[in-house]
Formats: sequence, C-alpha cells, structure tokens
Amino acid sequence: MKHLFIITTTEHSFLYGLFYLAAFLISAGIFIFAGLRKKYPVSTWLLITLFGVLFFIIGNKLVTMNAASWQQLLKGNGLPETGRSVLGGILGLIAGLLIAKHWLKFDLPLLDNLAYALPIGLAITRLGCLFGGCCYGITTTLPWAVQYGNNFKVFQIQTANMQIPDTSALSLPMHPTQIYDLLFCLIICLLVYLTRKTWKASGSRFLFAILCYAGFRFVNEFFRESVMTGQLGETFLGIKFVQWMILAATSIIVIILVYRETRLRSESFQVEKKHQVNFNRELLLFLSVPLFLTLADNWLAPFEVLTLTFFTVLLLPLYFYHIYCQTIPPQLRRIFPLLLIFSLLTMSQVNVDKKEKLSAKEYKGWFSINTFGSVGSYPEKHFDCDGNVTEILKRNYSTLGAGISYHYKPTENRHLTISTNVYSNSDRSNEPNEFSYQSTAMNIMTSYSTLYAGGTLGFSFGAWEGETNGIIPAIGVWVGQKDDFFVEANLMTNYHLMGPPGGFQFGIGSGFGQVDHSVGRAGISYIPGFLWDRSYVLGGYFEADILLKDKFSLKPSLFVGREFGGSIGLQMHLGKDRWTSKAESHVEQ
Repeated sequence: MKHLFIITTTEHSFLYGLFYLAAFLISAGIFIFAGLRKKYPVSTWLLITLFGVLFFIIGNKLVTMNAASWQQLLKGNGLPETGRSVLGGILGLIAGLLIAKHWLKFDLPLLDNLAYALPIGLAITRLGCLFGGCCYGITTTLPWAVQYGNNFKVFQIQTANMQIPDTSALSLPMHPTQIYDLLFCLIICLLVYLTRKTWKASGSRFLFAILCYAGFRFVNEFFRESVMTGQLGETFLGIKFVQWMILAATSIIVIILVYRETRLRSESFQVEKKHQVNFNRELLLFLSVPLFLTLADNWLAPFEVLTLTFFTVLLLPLYFYHIYCQTIPPQLRRIFPLLLIFSLLTMSQVNVDKKEKLSAKEYKGWFSINTFGSVGSYPEKHFDCDGNVTEILKRNYSTLGAGISYHYKPTENRHLTISTNVYSNSDRSNEPNEFSYQSTAMNIMTSYSTLYAGGTLGFSFGAWEGETNGIIPAIGVWVGQKDDFFVEANLMTNYHLMGPPGGFQFGIGSGFGQVDHSVGRAGISYIPGFLWDRSYVLGGYFEADILLKDKFSLKPSLFVGREFGGSIGLQMHLGKDRWTSKAESHVEQ
C-alpha cells in the first residue's frame, strides 16, 4: 500500500533548522507587529521579544534533560546536548517574557500579543519536525501515514529494534503527528479569533490558546512514539509523564483563567497609560543575551545561535542611536555623521608628491573680484524678564553681495590677502513682526597665511538686524598644514558669505594634498545673537573653495541643523593664470 507522505530527503537537518528559524522570525514578527500597533516603545518591545525567544530555547532543552544531564551540568562539565520539547519551550517563553516584564517594569498588556504568534510559530516548527524526521507517531496502516528513508534516525531505530530489515528502503508507516499538530495550531488561531470578544481580562486570550493546545497535545500524545522523548515518554497508570504534566498545567491554567475573568473582568485591552523607557535597565538586560551566547555556544544549535544573533543585531542600532542622542546635542545630530565621513575622507587622502604640488607662480600680487549669496533658516528664541522662553520663531534669511580682494604672495608659503565686501542681509520670514529686518553692511578684512598657521582680522560695520549702525569685529585663526590637515576657528569672518550660520565656526579642513588650490572645511557653527546666551543654536557647516580653470574659484557652503541653509560664491582672479605645478615652475626658470 502506497502511503500519502514519503520523505527521503538528505537535507533533513538543514530543513529542520530552516523551518525552526522561520518559525522564530515569523512568530516574533507577528508578536512585534501586535505591540507596535499599540504604540509600545520599539526598543523595549524588541528586547522583550528577544528575551522570550531566549527562554523558549532554554526551556525547549531543559525540560528534556535527564538526571545524568543535570549531574553533568551541576558538576561544571558544561551544558549537555539534549532533545527538544515544545511544551518546555512554551513554559520558558512565558517565564522569559514575565522576567523581562518585571525587570523593565513594563505594565502594559503583554501575553495577549502571543495569542496568534505562538500557534503560527508552532505550526511552522512542525513542518521542520516533519522534514527533519522527529516527533513522529506510532505505526499505523492509515493511508495518510508517513514513511522515512534509510538515512533518517527513525529508520535506524526501527532496524535496531528488529522491526524492519536493514535492506528496507523505507521505515514503517507512522502517524504524521507533526501534521496533526500543525493543523490544530491553525484551528487554535481560528478559535482565538472567534472568541476574541469573549475574554475581557488581559492575558485571557493567550491562556485560552495555551489551554486549547494543551488539550490537543494530551490527545495527540496517544499517537506519538515515546522513544524520542526519554523520561517524558515513560508511562504511569497507562499515561505518559508528559501527559501528566499537561494535565497539571491545564488545571492551573483553568484556575487562572476563571479567576482573572471573574475577578479582573473590568481590566481592558485598550490601556491608555504609556511605558516609561528605562535605558539602563534595558541595556543590562540586553547585555545578558550576548553573555549567554558566549557561555552556551556549544549547547546551542547553529540555527538557535543565528536566531538570537538576528534579534541582537536588530536591537543594536536602536541602542547605538539612543547613546548617540544622549551624547550629541539635537542641533548636531544631522551634521555629526557627515563630519565623521568628512574626517575619514580627509585622513585617508593620498598626498601628491611634494614636487608636484600646485603653487602660485612668482607673481607677487594680483586682484580678484567675487560675488556671493545665501538663503536659509534657523530657529530663534525669545525670552521674558524671568528667562522663560516666550516664543520660538523660524527665521528665514538671505544675503547678497560682492567684493574685491588684493593678494600678495612673496614666497610659496606666505600669502597676504586684503579684502572688502558690501552686502545686504534680509529677514524673509513668512510672518513679519517687530523682529524682522533688512540691512546693508560692509567689511574690511586682512588674512595672512604661512606654512603651518594663519589668521584673519577685520571688522564689519552697518545696520544689524534693524538696529542702529555698529561695528562688529571679525577674527579667524587656523593651525596645521593647509595642504594636508588643519583646524580652524572663525568669528564673523564668514557672516557676509553665509549669513547668520556663519557667525562662529569651529572645524577642520584640508587642501587634499594641494598648495593654494581647492580646500574643504567642515565643523560646528553657532548662530550670532545666541552666542553669549544660553539659548544659542548649534549646527554644522560644510564649505569648500574649488579652483576652476585656474582663474575662477567656486565657494559653496551648507549649514545643517534643525533648519537648513546654503550659500554660493564665485571668485575670479584677474591677470594671468596663477596656478601651475611647482615642477613646471622650476623648468620655466
């Protein structure tokens, strides 16, 4: 008689692990989705899920350990390799969730989110058991029986017990108890759905699902082969030990379910209160999982290690982001990663040979003219007499101007620049008020650079944000080697070009291996008007001087904070070409 299920695959170990992993990921995904729909904190909910998975794996193994295995463990000889029991896994899962709930002081409904996730996970696991050749049933002549090839353990057990000859191609036909289990798990999902409005107390849906599964497993154990379950398969009064355990657990679940429904019926599923995240407690609980993986690596199967690693890696970015937000001010959170990238690019640059670096020719002086403009926005706080914030305005601004500079370069490593710029500065806010302004200003600045340091000194004068005429100093300094790497600090030297975000800047820069050529800079920016007050606004800036065809320099910049801004400038050097390679300069001489 040909039976319905004949399994002869040689990949049974792989398939078992694959379905086992899929069961964890899918059921955990359903559990996570159920919590996120209720707007539970993401990191807390993922951590509770991870801890539940961890204890499912532990309970799955511990319940099958016999006396010898416990003695081996207690003597410090390591964790023994054991079988697995879904019932033990469920007990471990509940224990893990409750431990995490208590430690994290999580008072929101928890277990009901498993009402669908657990049966679906068990159903998928049973596919792994079917193709893996475990959890099989007793022999039968039913047409839907399952038979395994001679490479499965069940075949080897039957040949060892003289039930079939060694030359047989297949094992004896057996009850496909894995499929019975799978089908009933799907029925449990349907029953939970149909009775969803019956249960009022938190956790009752999950307890009902467990009660249904326990009742089915008690019956299904009569059809399961006990040789694979060790002590749990031994009988007392004609009933297996595992069935006695099910009866005891069922009695306890019924008592708890009746008690909660009669005494706690007023408790609602829709809980309005919110969980306050305790990062320190979460971090300690999270770190216990990698510690367990390190200590119990030999005790876990590869797919179990992979499962725990997956959820650990899923949580890592959240905790890194939390630490990042705790250590970096809000105004710099967008710019800081870009600063790191810029720093890495600067440090990893490849310097050109000193003989090939670009340098100005022997011309000692020349003029340049430039135009520039900027637009953007930034937040501005206003305070009352007691120092309380009365309003926060979004200030939209624009600048537009032009200037002329004179460059004097007596030697390769010394460069003097005298410049003056005329520009307008306007408030472009959508809701003009008494703080709106439109002003015109002018600056005069002198810059001097040597091989390892340089600075800028000057002043600006004009009307500032609607106030009377005044003079504001402009000071800048840089230290390092401008063609390789340098550090800079500027006060008002870039205000005419960038507008308010150019008030005070501190950052790093590089000429990327070139002398008197293109330069890139990045750093932190303060907005003027807040510099001497506790309400200052932080942001980041990126700037560049890009040489175009020897005579033109492009000067783009970007401000990144809670608001954004940007500017563009174009400088034209008058006269003959100023830049050529140093090697060519020597040849011409």
